[in-house]
Amino acid sequence: MKKPEINNAQRDFFKEIKLKYSSFHHLLKLRHLKWRHLKTKCDFKLICFKNSI
Repeated sequence: MKKPEINNAQRDFFKEIKLKYSSFHHLLKLRHLKWRHLKTKCDFKLICFKNSI
């Protein structure tokens, strides 16, 4: 019966970590998405530019 107790403790621990780092992770995600969006925009412009030549 010790295993569930350990799992509960681990779950609480991970919950705490998630709460602490979720905002930070969210920021990273946003930055990554922004960067990807910019990159695709640039790639699209390059393709259009190449096609126009």
